[in-house]
Amino acid sequence: KREVNQHADESIVSANQGSTDAAEEASKAAEDASTKSSDASRASADKAAADTEKARTDGVAHVTQEVDRETTKQTNEASKAVFDYAADVTANQIHRFTDQQAAEGQEDADVVHTQAKAASHRIDEKANTAHAATKAQRLAAEAAR
Repeated sequence: KREVNQHADESIVSANQGSTDAAEEASKAAEDASTKSSDASRASADKAAADTEKARTDGVAHVTQEVDRETTKQTNEASKAVFDYAADVTANQIHRFTDQQAAEGQEDADVVHTQAKAASHRIDEKANTAHAATKAQRLAAEAAR
């Protein structure tokens, strides 16, 4: 009976030792799996961060190109609008100046025409006066004969 008990005790100790060994192996395997999982998660997060940074950088470059393109386009359009406006203003100023010069020229022509008419009228009056004087002298000469 003692031998059986001793054998049973050894079996129990051996089973406990096997159980402990299995538990330690399971614990080590779980720890290794956790470390590998953590490493894999960290690597995945690092890759995702790198991919995100690359996408952000590529996106920024693309957006920068689009902004540059749009800025250039708007600058060209604004320059053209300013040039067109300046050309219109200049043309209008030239037109107004020309109209003003023409109006002043017409005023000058009207003044000269009025002066010419007045001079012509004075000449006509003097001619009529001279004609009347000549006629009066002729009549007086005839009357004196």
